[in-house]
Amino acid sequence: MSSLLKLWIPIGLVSLILLVGCADPGPAEEVGEEIDETVEDAGEAIDDATNNDD
Repeated sequence: MSSLLKLWIPIGLVSLILLVGCADPGPAEEVGEEIDETVEDAGEAIDDATNNDD
């Protein structure tokens, strides 16, 4: 087995594991996305409330 092949096999396996592991969002990620959305909405509401169109 060539040394180049010995290098690419672990790289391919790690890449595959990372892609499969990131396929489904977990409950913590879903909660984090909800928090991000809430903060963005609050920021927009503050901008709208303080925006003085002259």
